[in-house]
Amino acid sequence: MSGVNIPDIRPAIVHTGVRILMGRTKLRTAEDTRRDVHATSLRPASFNPPPSPLLPGVRLSADRTRGFPVFTIEPDSGRYGKTVIDFHGGAYVREIVSFHWLFARTITAAASVRLLLPIYPLAPHRTAARTVADAADIVESAISTQGADNVAVIGDSAGGGIALAAAQELKRRGAPQPSRLILLSPWLDVTMSDPAQATIEKRDILLARGGLKEAGRLYAGDLEVTDWRVSPLFGDLTGLAPMSVYTGTHDILVTDSRALTQRARDAGATVDYTEEIGMQHDYALFPLIRQARTAREDIARLLRA
Repeated sequence: MSGVNIPDIRPAIVHTGVRILMGRTKLRTAEDTRRDVHATSLRPASFNPPPSPLLPGVRLSADRTRGFPVFTIEPDSGRYGKTVIDFHGGAYVREIVSFHWLFARTITAAASVRLLLPIYPLAPHRTAARTVADAADIVESAISTQGADNVAVIGDSAGGGIALAAAQELKRRGAPQPSRLILLSPWLDVTMSDPAQATIEKRDILLARGGLKEAGRLYAGDLEVTDWRVSPLFGDLTGLAPMSVYTGTHDILVTDSRALTQRARDAGATVDYTEEIGMQHDYALFPLIRQARTAREDIARLLRA
């Protein structure tokens, strides 16, 4: 019909699909987060992997000796190079979802790596002090058996905060660093105090300051929210492993990635930084998006090197 403006509904379809696939509703307010945590305490979410047909080319096993499951994903061939520890996101209060499993499978197969996927206990039942210590233990154990050059760490969103804090804890212990930290839309400052986030929030379809701030408070437990174990952006960034950071301009946490990159480089660290225009939080995990495929291919190349 001539002269009639027909709205482009494709962005809305994409947004709805992302929310469905991520298994998330937006935590807009502190009350949303408290309600979500209460519901999870009554009916814990499943952390089981998708059916094996959805994870072709790899095999899974699980170990529970640490008090929580740590899944191992390996190529069907049994041949692999590096060992990768992958900490999943979820604002510290939400369980692993299918996007995380599919990402882990893709990286395992594409890079021919052995990938460890810890199902760490969620806040407020387990908080930052214990979670970071557990994460550092897992990385340190892998380094002790495989060698630092053969171990890398990935973390997305809250898992990116765990990954960076674990590296800081390893440095505090005097233990070796992994060969590389790969951070996908990392959440590194739970105070949510960067003024630029107010504008970015209008474009972010997954995250909001109010809900995240409450999740960060629950994760902090007895620690201050500015403690480096809770908000590793405020920790010591000297002497850490080389980093690769992936984020998007429509991600409310892009401010954390920008600040980390500047501060880490000022501290002498090596940081490869990718900020994709128009991309949402955790975009690298999304299937079917060109920028996500590019990011995953880049990550696989780094892990094969």
